Amino acid sequence: MEDKTKALYSMIKRLQDGEDLQAVRQDFVDRFQSVSVHDIIDAEKQLIAKGTAVQEVQRLCDLHSALFHGKTEAEVYREEERVRTPYLIQILKDENLELLKRIKALNNALELDKSEEIEKKWLDLKQLKKHYGKKEELIMPYLYAAGIEGPSQVMWGVDDEILKELSKILRTKAFDPHTIQALLDRMKEMVFKEEKILFPLAIDHMKPEDWLETYADIQEFGYAWLEDVPVWEQGEEWKKEHAYTPESIKISLPNGELSLLQLVEIFQYLPIDLTFIDENDQLRFFTNEGKVFSRPHSALNRKVFDCHPPQLIPVVQDMLETFKAKKNDRVERWIPNPERPVKVVYQALYDHQGCYIGTLEMVQSFEHEKNILRSFQTDPKEL
Repeated sequence: MEDKTKALYSMIKRLQDGEDLQAVRQDFVDRFQSVSVHDIIDAEKQLIAKGTAVQEVQRLCDLHSALFHGKTEAEVYREEERVRTPYLIQILKDENLELLKRIKALNNALELDKSEEIEKKWLDLKQLKKHYGKKEELIMPYLYAAGIEGPSQVMWGVDDEILKELSKILRTKAFDPHTIQALLDRMKEMVFKEEKILFPLAIDHMKPEDWLETYADIQEFGYAWLEDVPVWEQGEEWKKEHAYTPESIKISLPNGELSLLQLVEIFQYLPIDLTFIDENDQLRFFTNEGKVFSRPHSALNRKVFDCHPPQLIPVVQDMLETFKAKKNDRVERWIPNPERPVKVVYQALYDHQGCYIGTLEMVQSFEHEKNILRSFQTDPKEL
């Protein structure tokens, strides 16, 4: 950095002494064409800190323009930030910008008391679930593994509260300005916490291969408000290298034999999503054709508790303990969504000696069946 500072200072002196701008500019390009704008800015800050007048340092802008091909220093700085920022973090930052635009638009609609516009814009905020899903499932587990739990657990809990209140307002159509404003403020506060706390923590503690792994799972969650999202070439190469290709392995089963390829294809057409948690509470396998819940591949081989919001972790822990102690071997519950009823069953598994070997989670949406029954009600002849 000291060499860069000296070089910049010498160029300022040359300009002060009346040397031709073009000559100094060419030397600047030759010296700094492979140097990051971040480093140039840091060197300029050091010049100012050492007493060089700000006005003199600002004369370097004439030199920057040659290096940045007509772009401003701020524009190049932002471009470099995008390159330096992990792909997933940049996606989340872009989604935050879109969210802030929508919050501003909603605030304007509230001030003008435009009821129809408020409802339409509020419905658009449902995409926030995609943003929170990526944050919770693709970043927080890595922080848990690094021993950083507090910020993630607090944020996940607040995320759930925001999404529940958002859905409640949509369901009841109770667009009370004070309630909406309070929730919008919480959304803005969460943006601040992500940008200032969560994202820096992730950048500091996640490894390069972690970011590649998360890239392979982004499509599982989708993008909130973003269109024409650029691909990450390095991530695409990693996906190709780690693509699953079933080999010609035969699997002997009690009632026959299947190749691994045949078994994989059968799983894809089962009307139920399966998840297996082993005896050590690690998630070992899942199918997710129904996509009732998001299932990133990066969740495999993690503790199952890392895949749940904080308020559910004690519930899952207690259930698995009762399975291991054989106090219970099955838990069934329904998610009471009138438009998409979902049945979730947890079944304890034991070997022939009665030893606990894991838990199978079975998730099934009954949306299709609900629609069929509804058609029977409107046209009994269908029966």
